[in-house]
Amino acid sequence: MVLGETGPLNTLRFDDEFVRHKILDAVGDLALVGFPVVGHVVVHRGGHQLHTALGSRLLSDRSAWELVEQSARVPAMDVAASESTVLVG
Repeated sequence: MVLGETGPLNTLRFDDEFVRHKILDAVGDLALVGFPVVGHVVVHRGGHQLHTALGSRLLSDRSAWELVEQSARVPAMDVAASESTVLVG
């Protein structure tokens, strides 16, 4: 997405295109953690630098997460994990 002084320079496909783009940015940046993340993330004025800092901080604090095997239930979501191992924070 490219913005000029008067607004978007490219055609937006959806009314909420900006929100969709920001959500995909956050999901993609957190994927760099190396495992699917099961958790609740709220982003306010986020960006790539903030998202990757969150991933780094999460990984650096071993007490903030655990790896869960696929057969385990994720209590907060009450769903089975969809990958063989997931990071729960």
